[in-house]
Amino acid sequence: MSNLMHIFSSGVSGLFASQAGIDVTGHNISNVNTEGYSRQRVAQTTATPDINGGKIFGRGVDVETVERIYNDMLAGTIRGEKSDLSYYETLQTALSKVEIYFNELENGSGLGESLQDYFDAWNDLANTAPDQSDESLIKKETVVQTAATLSSKIQSSYYSLDAMIEEGNYLIGEYVT
Repeated sequence: MSNLMHIFSSGVSGLFASQAGIDVTGHNISNVNTEGYSRQRVAQTTATPDINGGKIFGRGVDVETVERIYNDMLAGTIRGEKSDLSYYETLQTALSKVEIYFNELENGSGLGESLQDYFDAWNDLANTAPDQSDESLIKKETVVQTAATLSSKIQSSYYSLDAMIEEGNYLIGEYVT
């Protein structure tokens, strides 16, 4: 009768091992959309056999452990790429803020246009007679006005960029703490 019990025992151990596999498979399926989840599997080993009168009788299977499937190299690559993505997203956000102050696409809003106006005013002044005529005085006043406008835009851009640097330093400090 002990042989029949061993046969039943082997069958039961196989059923328990299969049930563990089904449970782990269900767990894997339920977490398929969970970010960061790594798949698991059941590691099975042969149960220690019975040796009786020089004959070896198998005793079925044992569930050794439930292990997760994880590729360190792939995970390291993903971490590195996420870090790069984070860097470029942060850079893009900062450059988008800077773009506001150096916008050359809208008329009258860019620093380049103010520079062009300033040098055009100097060019106009250089092409007039060096006397005290009304035309010369008007062109001198135009140079002063364009210089003031350029200076104002440079100062405004400087203060805005300085505020962005301060904000960045504050956010870094907050992140570190």
